[in-house]
Amino acid sequence: MNPDVTSINEVQLQVPSSWQIRPLKSVASFRKGLSILKTDLSDEGVRVISYGQIHDKSNVGVKLADGLLRYIPQELTRGDSGARLRYGDLVFADTSEDLEGAGNAVFVDTGDEVFAGYHTVICRLHDENVLPKFLAYVVNSECWRSQVRRQVSGVKVFSITQRILSSTYVQFPDYPEQQRIVQLLDVETAKIDQAMSLLRWELETMEQLKKSLIYEAVTKGLDPTVPMKPSGVEWIGDIPEHWRTTRIKYIAPAWNGLTYDPADVSDTGTPVLRSGNIQNGELDLQSLVRVVGSIPEKAFARSGDILICSRNGSRNLIGKNALIRQDGYAFGAFMMIARPTVNSQYFYYLLNSGIFDFYLPTYLTSTVNQLTGTNFGNMIVPITDDLDEQLVIVEELNTKCKALDVAMEKKCAQLSLLRKERDSVIFEYVTGKRRVSEVA
Repeated sequence: MNPDVTSINEVQLQVPSSWQIRPLKSVASFRKGLSILKTDLSDEGVRVISYGQIHDKSNVGVKLADGLLRYIPQELTRGDSGARLRYGDLVFADTSEDLEGAGNAVFVDTGDEVFAGYHTVICRLHDENVLPKFLAYVVNSECWRSQVRRQVSGVKVFSITQRILSSTYVQFPDYPEQQRIVQLLDVETAKIDQAMSLLRWELETMEQLKKSLIYEAVTKGLDPTVPMKPSGVEWIGDIPEHWRTTRIKYIAPAWNGLTYDPADVSDTGTPVLRSGNIQNGELDLQSLVRVVGSIPEKAFARSGDILICSRNGSRNLIGKNALIRQDGYAFGAFMMIARPTVNSQYFYYLLNSGIFDFYLPTYLTSTVNQLTGTNFGNMIVPITDDLDEQLVIVEELNTKCKALDVAMEKKCAQLSLLRKERDSVIFEYVTGKRRVSEVA
């Protein structure tokens, strides 16, 4: 096959010579979703899809799953019928808290009444030569998303505007081939999605087991024969008689991090930790952002600090944390640092004992995905003031959790490979690197 090579925003897009490459704005129109706020969400009413759900990890991009939908009162949709979604629409999140999420979208595969909610952009095809779901797979490909990432800007969040989306290019073959590609990708990605779903379930099971081991050690201690007393706190229950309870603010002051402009992002500079750098309770430094310019001392983490995700589009990520083991890293505005005055590892285990499961539902609502410093500081934890006992608990948990951590690390590696496989198969077929006729 003789490929055409077209340079798009410094990205080389190579497709078969019989395919078309066109600006997205030439095949689709754009408009914003409803002018509503998070505070408008309710427990029932009309279904909406908003940016937080588009960024949710359960969103596979080509299916509008029920779990992604929220509700608003019917009266908030009056006079804005254009925000009602149609089968075949794409709904983009117009902001992202990290570069990786820039371009996240969901395909509307239903004709039921659903509206685009806050911080969204509706993309509606008007070219009959483009199959809607084929376009959904194109915008889920790395070659398209890289165009968006090169253009986004913002301070606290990255802004994905209609101008950016409309200026991207999309590629497509004739309509029958689009249909064949979609049919194949539906089958292939469904297999991968099912395998990924099973791995996530296995990971969740292991995480719950690990959490229960930690909970027992940091609330009951290691000696089952010691006298116990009521803690007076629901999530803690009874504690050893010589222990006490305290609010976190008395043993670990906490604060949020650095606000920076994407224009300050550079290949060199100070590394800035974000939510994506916390993976399975450990720091993952593979996707570090670096920022040039002056950074206040308070925005630097120290060895022994605990890095906590305090704000995110996905409420499931609020509270995830990792122990900092070396100096030299700044941390972002949507992150929080806790600087414990007790054994750092002991405090880390306290934060992974189930405390967030108890407190976050009382702080987070359907409208707010943020853990404030005040709320965090007022959480109550059990503690032994015996430093030797803290150390013994840490050593016991390090031993018990190690086997689980190794098993979870293997599951995560498998999950990462499946994501790459999914990305690869989509990329290869929506760019014509592989043709449906080539599949045995």
